[in-house]
Order: sequence, then structure tokens, then C-alpha cells
Amino acid sequence: MTMPDEGLSVAWITFYAIMILPSFYCLYIHGRHGLSGWLYVVILCVLRLAGNGMLLRASWENKINTTAMVLNGIGLSPLVMAALGLLQEANHSIKRSLHWALGPRGVMGTHILLITGVALAAASKNNLATLKTGVIIFLLGWTILAALTILSHRMAQDRLSDEKKLLLGMTAAVPIIGVRVIYTVASVFTHSRVDGGSLPVRVILGMLPEFLAILLYISAGIMTRGLASVRCRTSIRGELM
Repeated sequence: MTMPDEGLSVAWITFYAIMILPSFYCLYIHGRHGLSGWLYVVILCVLRLAGNGMLLRASWENKINTTAMVLNGIGLSPLVMAALGLLQEANHSIKRSLHWALGPRGVMGTHILLITGVALAAASKNNLATLKTGVIIFLLGWTILAALTILSHRMAQDRLSDEKKLLLGMTAAVPIIGVRVIYTVASVFTHSRVDGGSLPVRVILGMLPEFLAILLYISAGIMTRGLASVRCRTSIRGELM
């Protein structure tokens, strides 16, 4: 690794070391209905910390750590899957009136598509065709996520107030994630790697969009920290009636 590369790794580690505590807080405070979203945010924090930590150590020892490269390569996956999980949480109170695509089958299908893309990219090694196929499938998964987000806004508007806030935060993150995904696809097709390009390109198109998306997630999560208790009170009130 060059000095700029080491600097990038330090920046990744610093950011996610700060974000991991509020991520765990959101995972705890949002309860079981937020599990599918916030768990992926925590996983992303762990992957980024572990992957970049390994890269730094390998650089200091003048070695190549393939495990670290794989961890950093699959890090984009939980970023997109977290958005899908937050979308589910935002739709929870109106789940009975949702379009089938926003139900369990549609969400599971999107999850499988994203996992397939990441698996192909991670297993590609020196096979460029497999890597390209993987990132294209992943781009398709993000496109479906964007479509599901638009569809969610067109569904019943009698969702809980905090669910609306969560949906808005997640919606704001989707196009930013799109920039990150498209950069990855372009990098694979032009540089044959998931994080190619000059240092400014990697910072502006790779690092900053991911940081912004995570900040939007965490901000929305903290703003809606009372969502689980509101659901509990609403459920009790419904049973009494």
C-alpha cells in the first residue's frame, strides 16, 4: 500500500469506529422489527473495521492480505441490504395493505439477487467475467431497491409518524448508494477492480457516498428511537379495543 492508500484505510477505520456504537444503539432500540436493517449496518461497520485494519497491518509488514481485500470487496453488500431492511421497518404498520413486491416474497427475492451478485464478485478471484457479472447483478438489485422505495411512497400514508421519518431517511440514502454502486461497476469495467481510479475518485465516488449513506441511516435511526415503544403501545391499545 502507498501512503495515500494507508491514509484512506485510516479514514475508513476512524469513521466506522465512531459509527459502530450508534449502530449498536439503533440495533438495540429499534427492536425485532428493525433487526433486518440495523444488523446489516452493524455488520458493515465490523467488515470495514476488520478489512481496513488487516490492510494496514499487511502494509506495515509488506505483505498482501487477500482476506482483507475480500472483506472490503463485499462491504457494499450490507450497505444496500440495510436499506432494504429499513424499508421493511418503515412499512411495518401498513404491511397488510402493501403491494406484493414489498412483502416477504419480493424482499426475499431482492435479498437473494444481492447475495448472488456479491457471492460472484467475492468468488471471482482472477476471473474478470465473473466479477463483471457479479457487479451487474448487484446493480440490478439496487435498481429494484430504488423501485421498491418509490412504490412504498405510493402506498397507504397512514403509517406511523416515525415510520415516515425512517422512510424519508432511507429514501435520501438510496440515490447516494446508487452513486457508490455505479462507481463500483464502472471501476470493475475500466480498472478490473472494485475500487479503482485515482485517489480523488476513490474518495469522492467511493468513500464519501458510503459515509453519507451511513450518516443518514444513523440519523434516521436515532430520530425514530421511540418507534418500537410506539408500536408496543399501539398494539396494546388495539387489543384493549
